[in-house]
Amino acid sequence: MKKRLRLSRRTDAVSSARPNDSVSFYAAWRRATATFALLGSVRIALRAIRVNRTRSALTMLGIIIGVAAVIAMVGVGSGATARIQDQIQSIGSNLIIVLPGSISTNGVRLGSGAVATLTEDDAKAIAENCPSVSVAATHCEGQRSSGVWE
Repeated sequence: MKKRLRLSRRTDAVSSARPNDSVSFYAAWRRATATFALLGSVRIALRAIRVNRTRSALTMLGIIIGVAAVIAMVGVGSGATARIQDQIQSIGSNLIIVLPGSISTNGVRLGSGAVATLTEDDAKAIAENCPSVSVAATHCEGQRSSGVWE
């Protein structure tokens, strides 16, 4: 009879603790397995670095040079952007420069201002028809013309 009591106590104890213990056991097993896998991977990586020192040093040097080049290019780009913005602000926010359109001859684009398409009449028309324009002026160099409105 004593055996039966012990068995029933054990069965009750095991049955009441089994769902919780099995879940925690498997969770602990997964965590331990992941930890051991991570430690094993770190050991293998460190051993590979130790065995191939030259290759590892050259790889690190390449990564360092690459990161430094990216940082330098971002710095140069930011500096150029700031300089261009300063130049645009020094011109003034109320000044607009208009260059005449370009032409294409036999598929070759001759670029902006290749032909004098802006005239004095254009400047006068802009000054008269646009109330926000206070001054309109033209400038002519050879066959090139441009307009400046303020």
